[in-house]
Amino acid sequence: MKNRPFRFVILLAAFAALTVGLVGISAAQDMKYSEAPQLAEKVAAGELPPVEQRLPASPDVVTPIEQVGSYGGTLQLLADVPTSWGDAANVIRGFLIERDRRTGDQLLPGLAESWELSEDGMQFSLTLREGLKWSDGAPFTTDDLLFMWEDIYMNEEVTPGGPPGFFKPGGEPMQVEKIDDLTIQYTFSVPYYVAPYYFTHWGDWYGSQQCCFQAKHVLSKYHIKYNPDADALAKEAGFEKWFELLQTKLVSNGVHDPEVPGMGPWVPVEVTTDGIRLERNPYYYRVDTEGQQLPYIDSIRATYRASNEERILSIIAGDVDFRISALSPSDFPVLQENEANGGYTTYLLNPEMPAAIDIHVNLTYTPHDEEDPVLADLFREARFRQALSLAINRDEVNELVFLGTAESVQLTVNRDSTIYKEEWAKAYAQYDPAAANALLDELGLTKGPDGMRTRPDGSPLKLVFQVPQQLAPNVQASELIVKYWKDIGLDVNLQIQDISLVVNGLIDASYQISSFLYELGGDLNLAMNGSDVWNNFASVRRWQEWNNSGGETGVEPPDEWKRIFELHNRRANVPMEQVLQDATEMMQFQADNIVTIGVVGYAQAPAIIKNGLMNTDPTFGDIWIWDRIGGHRAYQWFWQNP
Repeated sequence: MKNRPFRFVILLAAFAALTVGLVGISAAQDMKYSEAPQLAEKVAAGELPPVEQRLPASPDVVTPIEQVGSYGGTLQLLADVPTSWGDAANVIRGFLIERDRRTGDQLLPGLAESWELSEDGMQFSLTLREGLKWSDGAPFTTDDLLFMWEDIYMNEEVTPGGPPGFFKPGGEPMQVEKIDDLTIQYTFSVPYYVAPYYFTHWGDWYGSQQCCFQAKHVLSKYHIKYNPDADALAKEAGFEKWFELLQTKLVSNGVHDPEVPGMGPWVPVEVTTDGIRLERNPYYYRVDTEGQQLPYIDSIRATYRASNEERILSIIAGDVDFRISALSPSDFPVLQENEANGGYTTYLLNPEMPAAIDIHVNLTYTPHDEEDPVLADLFREARFRQALSLAINRDEVNELVFLGTAESVQLTVNRDSTIYKEEWAKAYAQYDPAAANALLDELGLTKGPDGMRTRPDGSPLKLVFQVPQQLAPNVQASELIVKYWKDIGLDVNLQIQDISLVVNGLIDASYQISSFLYELGGDLNLAMNGSDVWNNFASVRRWQEWNNSGGETGVEPPDEWKRIFELHNRRANVPMEQVLQDATEMMQFQADNIVTIGVVGYAQAPAIIKNGLMNTDPTFGDIWIWDRIGGHRAYQWFWQNP
């Protein structure tokens, strides 16, 4: 299978998904539906139509992981900051197509009942379930998809950068045509065999907004095209122009104003300085095998906890029902010791991440205040990045931060991939401070009387290393890493910042050195991400901008990077054999140049699940646990004793 053309993989997955969907349709037609008591009360009071009228003509029938559940209860989660809801954002998503990573990236019907990719890969069509409704009861149709494309992505004021790159295969924005209220067609300028996957969660997580749809019936009043008074509305809300207010209303990675309805199992009803409160969506389109409308759990409360210490204290106090993201292996002992107090069980999962921590050196460094060509030239030197890598004592980081559960490896393709080479994982990954010192000496970074190095222009060499405070393992590892770098004469200012500040620095290329986490999976990820072992090209952002804009903006890259972008750009338009051949070239480039530094990989990660929370199935160990067992599958979670 791995050696066949990728189009066959896509078509086979689509056929399997369609078959699953048809089975669900058949089962749903013979069902008698029921609903949560809180909704039944509203029906009796005339506040809601009967459940049969709220569900689509063919609800998605879900076979629960463990057992059919019962209604009731509240789920307590953690949120990071008001602009990043974290776990809470993950449980309120709705997707056109679902992607079940537990079964080898199989595609399953979601809001879309079926889809079709043309044999030549040039056209992709989606057909929605008939009778879908937003959480406020308004019809969900292809108008909402067309609104997202024409009025959000293609409006330069709302989206100055235009549509995300994955909706511009070949450099040209796709053409979008509404066939009818249920069917929409996307036409590409080049063959685009991976198109179906970008209508899953992949599109949401790589896009600046929810990838494919927005609630036109609510948001159009803030759009000047539909409301000539939109500027006046914006001024009343404290904005200068209409599009500034509209941008705050858009669903962005799950986060949105409670005024805006949703298509997920829960929707926000209150956002405060302390957290978010979600309530079940009375029009959610899924039912279980007994006809009970999902979700089972009534409401969700997510409390803001920005630091790892605050999160751990909340967990051991019993105030959190499910958590994996941002937990460090070093948290495992204290979490396990306090299980009885917190009423939860602690798990150590086994994710297949080749880099639990990675370090970006900004090859297109552009500070906000003034140009610094000396640092910019230094960061582009492969020997400098190689020296940083060789100076890291990965084994010690593994023992102290990951309790020995990780592997000391360089960042490269996941070992699940058919092109994996061990030599890539070992490239400049040994602890060799003598070799690191020699490389820095070659670069003219001489040591002063205090043992710290100067720049080639004779001034002190001072570096800034930014790390997100929400990623506890990164924070703990970075404190060790700056000591290793000091040992080779580098004066590094470690800045532990909110994740939004770190991401902003990555986006605008103003950072010097930064740390994040990364997952590069098997062959499908190579096709989806273009073997982007550099985490969406965070290390070469201005060169990437040049590539994405066709040379109109950004900075022209050197020839070797033009070649990398060439390989990246064609990833979705060639058969899998070519994808793997191109990826091999890119992975060799990474091993030789260490564009991004991997610290450790394949680290076990702790998770906690409150006792009595059912259908969570923690046996599938993946750091993106929301992607496998949670998030958009939390609709089937229930409390054994609500």
